[in-house]
Amino acid sequence: MIEQTDAVTALRKLPADQASPRGRIRYTHMPAAGMRQHLGPKQRNDSTIIATVRNPFARMIPPFHLCRSRNGAAPLTDIASTRAEFLEFLQSDSWGDDREVVTIDGEHIVDAAIRLEHLPGDTADVCDQLGLQRDPADMPITKSTKALRSGLGIADHPTPPAVSIVQDRMAWVLDHYDDPETPLH
Repeated sequence: MIEQTDAVTALRKLPADQASPRGRIRYTHMPAAGMRQHLGPKQRNDSTIIATVRNPFARMIPPFHLCRSRNGAAPLTDIASTRAEFLEFLQSDSWGDDREVVTIDGEHIVDAAIRLEHLPGDTADVCDQLGLQRDPADMPITKSTKALRSGLGIADHPTPPAVSIVQDRMAWVLDHYDDPETPLH
């Protein structure tokens, strides 16, 4: 049986008048512990926890370019400069690994995952598992930071040291989801 409930949305800066009935504000990348507290024990035990997960290498590119953009840096246009600044960004430890979104006290709590790079197929699989109807034409639209990359692809960013940093810090993704351990092309 599928119970119809209010959706727990992932919005930043949700206006106070749209807060949850318990008064908590929901936001993108909300830690699993906060979501568990928001749902309460009964609803959590009766719910399927679904997370959207990015490929670790694709996941690192947007925050790098957003950080540069917010700091007023000129767009990068050559691979050498991009790789040098990207490695510096990764070494700065100024980025999060999102582990707290899918774990509580180190325990992985996600029941099903939709990998962004496999959005249509993974969405279909989750809908099938839950007995939900879906319209393939009604896929969600996500934000795009492609314009910030100045035509450079994901594989243009990392060097071998950068790949090692991402593999180490984002190992939780590589351990739990079927993602390649090298950058996407």
